[in-house]
Amino acid sequence: MQSLGRDTVTNDNLSDPYRTSKLLAAGAITLSTSPNCSLHELPQAEDGWSYFRSEQVIPCLANAEDEALCRRLEFLIRNEFLVAHCMLGQSQNQLYVRIYLIPFDLAGVRGKLRNRNEVKVMRPARLALRAVLPSIMRDRNTWYADDMAQPSGSRTPFFNNDVDNRSLAELYSDLPSPRIHPPSDSHGGPLIQHVLSGGDIEGLHSRLYPYQRETVAAMLQKELQPVDIPDPLYIPLSGLDGSVFYLQPGTMELLKDQPMVSQVKGGILCEELGTGKTVMCLALILATVDQLSKPEPSCDDVRPVLTPISLCHFHGEQVQSVRKKMSGGSPGSGLSIPTLYETLLHYIRVHPDGLHLRHYEDSGELANHWIPLELNSPFYYQHNNANFKLHARRNSSDPGPCVVYLTSATLVVVPPNLLGQWSSEIQKHCDPSVRVLIVQPQQQLPRARHLASYYDIILLNHDSFAKEAAKADTHKLHSWKMCSCPPYQDTRIPDCSCDIVPGVSPLLQLRWKRLVVDEGHVHGNDKTRISMVAQLLTVERRWLVSGTPTTNLLGLSFGSNSELLDENGWDLLYPSEEGLLQASNVDLGQDELLEVGGQVARVWTSRDRDNLQKLKKMIAYFLKVPQFANLPSLFDTHVIQPLFGVNGPLPGAIQILEQVMQSVMIRHQIADVEKDIVLPPLRHETILLDLHPLAAISYNALQGAIAINAVDSERVDQDYLFHSSNAARLQQLVENMSQLMFWHVDENLFNVEELCQASPSMVEKATERGVSSSDLKLIKDAIRHITFAATNSVWCWVQKHPFPDIPFTITDMPTAIFHTWSEMPFASHSSSTTLSGLMFPSRIAKLRAIVAAHPLISTDSLIEQGVTFIEEEKRLFLILMERAERAKKQAKSKHQEEDQREVLKATDTARHSEAPAAVDESLTQPIADLPLSGVSSQRRAFLLASPLANVHIGNSASVKLDYLLNEVLQYSKTEKFLIFSKSPLTLAHVADGLNLAHVKFLQYTTKVPLQQREQLVITFETSETYRVFLMELKHGSRGLNLVSASRVIFCEPVWQADVEAQAIKRAHRIGQTRPISVKTLAIRNTAEEVMMARRSELKDQAQREKQNANVTDDFRMRSFIANPKFIEGDALTRRPESVRLDIPFLDIPPEPAPPPTAPEVPVSVEQESHAVMAAASDNAVAGPSRLEGTGFQPRAEGGTEEASPMKKRRTVRFMDE
Repeated sequence: MQSLGRDTVTNDNLSDPYRTSKLLAAGAITLSTSPNCSLHELPQAEDGWSYFRSEQVIPCLANAEDEALCRRLEFLIRNEFLVAHCMLGQSQNQLYVRIYLIPFDLAGVRGKLRNRNEVKVMRPARLALRAVLPSIMRDRNTWYADDMAQPSGSRTPFFNNDVDNRSLAELYSDLPSPRIHPPSDSHGGPLIQHVLSGGDIEGLHSRLYPYQRETVAAMLQKELQPVDIPDPLYIPLSGLDGSVFYLQPGTMELLKDQPMVSQVKGGILCEELGTGKTVMCLALILATVDQLSKPEPSCDDVRPVLTPISLCHFHGEQVQSVRKKMSGGSPGSGLSIPTLYETLLHYIRVHPDGLHLRHYEDSGELANHWIPLELNSPFYYQHNNANFKLHARRNSSDPGPCVVYLTSATLVVVPPNLLGQWSSEIQKHCDPSVRVLIVQPQQQLPRARHLASYYDIILLNHDSFAKEAAKADTHKLHSWKMCSCPPYQDTRIPDCSCDIVPGVSPLLQLRWKRLVVDEGHVHGNDKTRISMVAQLLTVERRWLVSGTPTTNLLGLSFGSNSELLDENGWDLLYPSEEGLLQASNVDLGQDELLEVGGQVARVWTSRDRDNLQKLKKMIAYFLKVPQFANLPSLFDTHVIQPLFGVNGPLPGAIQILEQVMQSVMIRHQIADVEKDIVLPPLRHETILLDLHPLAAISYNALQGAIAINAVDSERVDQDYLFHSSNAARLQQLVENMSQLMFWHVDENLFNVEELCQASPSMVEKATERGVSSSDLKLIKDAIRHITFAATNSVWCWVQKHPFPDIPFTITDMPTAIFHTWSEMPFASHSSSTTLSGLMFPSRIAKLRAIVAAHPLISTDSLIEQGVTFIEEEKRLFLILMERAERAKKQAKSKHQEEDQREVLKATDTARHSEAPAAVDESLTQPIADLPLSGVSSQRRAFLLASPLANVHIGNSASVKLDYLLNEVLQYSKTEKFLIFSKSPLTLAHVADGLNLAHVKFLQYTTKVPLQQREQLVITFETSETYRVFLMELKHGSRGLNLVSASRVIFCEPVWQADVEAQAIKRAHRIGQTRPISVKTLAIRNTAEEVMMARRSELKDQAQREKQNANVTDDFRMRSFIANPKFIEGDALTRRPESVRLDIPFLDIPPEPAPPPTAPEVPVSVEQESHAVMAAASDNAVAGPSRLEGTGFQPRAEGGTEEASPMKKRRTVRFMDE
């Protein structure tokens, strides 16, 4: 036949591949025509209509804008993308054009539709199709050119062009709960049905919730019955006749036959945070614990499963073929027939599933057979496919095959801080017969054959896993040499040591049955060593486990009982956008919404692209989904690029992404989870506080420096702090500002003295330049506040203190003692016998320790001790600063602007400094409460007689610390606390306050070694003594199970929603029985309040995608910081009264109860005094002294000894090499 693009009528040939019955009847397009239009010259088509020809149609058009559409149709017709038939309506003023789309896989055209010129045909055709398809209507009246009929109301577009504004986070949150297809009776079907129906999983003690069973069943189905699925890169399109074709929106490829793709044996387990992903993984492992991995499929060579016995003595065709290749063509004559015993040893190792051999491990009758069984490890030969020729003879250029051991073990890789928790979960949920190897940091891995045979679970952390990248010289494994090791005892099984290959990790010598990576979002970066090792491994089934696979990609569901308070009223804090733009040169950045065809379309951003790239790396490089692993660029062209159209995502692009995510992700909707279990309610509120006057002065000084920089630089060029070249300096400024909201000092006093001296010239210069009145007022206000700071003696005294502690208010302390120990400047010395003022916590703790150990110490002795302590403290400070400076130079620290005193504070070095010889050694030991019997009554009397008996500790200079301490003192007797901060320095300040309040706590920060961190988690969960856990956000926000805590406090707002949600989920998860209280502390009228307002604005999934990774990248946040505002009025002089602390300085025992009727035994005062002092010496508590120890070693916080390690349960066997 002639091409349909020509003006020739085709004959009605049933074999014509272009017959309309073989095409997709999409619908019809209506064009308005001018009067007296005639189309009689057009050739007739098979359906009685006329073939569309643009040269005849265009002159008849009533609307000139339809001409472009007709020319596009002509191009698509000529290049065989569609067939168009046309007919005039009865009114003669409407032309109806039927559109039949031609599929690329049309039969009978010898594949020519798949091979068209990309530049000349495909690229313009894609643009034309995207313009034409939305114009096609699907109603019957239009299809039959009936313009006289009443509108049917079903006039719908063939290709839905409605804007889909769903974000990546919304797609993730809306993923449907897993659907388990009816399992077949083939391999794995009965097991899947057994799990679904609630049957016991052998080896698992715990009962799964129904939703957990569904998840495990879905994982089993992906592993055991990975049927082909519809290609997620195509969307269905229905014709008017009900036929369904399939379109790829990115390439506009249309297929008649539904494309199918292979499923990967694995996926991403991304169930909601805190719903039991660990026990789901354990259930999956135990349900398949005896299944042996299968050789990696290959098209180039046959890979039979072998054992040492079968390779040497079996006579099967495949085995003989392998022997022949390995021996250089020798037929291997003289082989004996295997015995029944050897045949059974081979069968047991190759087909272990269902034999339940582990039940006989303690049986004496099989004791002599375990070693032969272990030595007979199953394996296969794997050739290098690039060098291997099927059926070819070995040659000198082929290095030979490598031995790959098969195993039933699962390799589990977890973050370093979760190794102990996974161990605990295994002990809690698993039977003693489960064989577990926990690879501790720095521990060498067992040899490959032992890994393959001795264990069911090999558990190691990310760091240990990543170190194996240095042992990836796998070419050493390839050899034509067969094992010649001597046999074991009287068997014919070689006692093989060939698996010990220097320079090659044993992990790379196994065909792993399964790899599970907890917190698997690390694989979003293909440059990490973890990702490199994971790609090198040969694995049958791969699983990533993460509740937040990429940044801001999380359900963020805390349950239907949860509430978020303080959502309203934030908008009053925002300056108007117009005002911001007038006052600042900060760029608004790219708009994220566009108006397209009367609809508002969301524009996907560079952050979206970054997250999609992370998703691509997980899917293509870790999971190795076949269609993407074979051609990773397919993800870019078919998934990512269509989302970044000029006018927003292309039609269908969002649906493609959704289908790709559904194909690999398993997660339940929170509503489905709550059908089985409802977590306790969660209440999240923001606590707005006003700065203490000393902190407000610091805040104003910092704001003044920002204001002066803005006016002086005229907000342009590199001198301006907010110039793009100053990103690092700006980030440091924001970190300092955040720290200041809790407490921050500066060894340079925020440069107030220098700025004060330069203030006259700054005002003069600004006036000469003719700056605006608002800028002139701004610089004058800045100078006023800087001058106020420079002339405030108390503020300067606090800034210059050797250690950057938060001072506390001390009341009613004898004047002489206070002056010695505090050194606080006063306008004039009071004649009063007692004083109230500020004192630093290290001195409070030391003074209290002295009196606790020596209740009868005199005022003069206390003054003498104070002078000695302060002199030693200053000498120690110089030593530590010198040490810090040396360390900074060696490390070439990039944080040159950091106050080294705060660095020392954060690393907790000063708290373990060596005690000076002049201070009594007994004062450096911790004290504990003495028993309230016997000597305690006299101890009470002695403490009451102390000159410090009436002294109290009041509020500190940090309102956040005051609020924290008040909450802890109020609730810690019945509830436990998690206190989060991104700053180790902030946590050190909290530790000071808790020590003064006699509250036991633990600290989980960077400075605590990894193994101790794991022990701290166990201690906190099991001990009633420790009521507070201080957690550095970057270490404590993921994976940990801390359900003993029911109160969570964030010391500062958390910008990233996923980080905050992860932190909250440490307590709000399965196993929690108490309602959860979450409080975020923020300072009013500062960037922290703006941040909370912005977070509230971005709280829903659609808006969260707008959130920048850094605070300084967000327009509103950046604008607020760039336009400084000062704290004025009474806030600079009057202390806020949000809470009032009143902590007794001395821990005086309460008055004992009346003694029993037994006769009293008189005790002399001397005897009582000696008893008190002996007890105090044995049990003394010295608070956080700077003179205690010089090492950098971490401590168990709260002044107690380190908790002893948890004893290992006997219910699980942990095998160590």
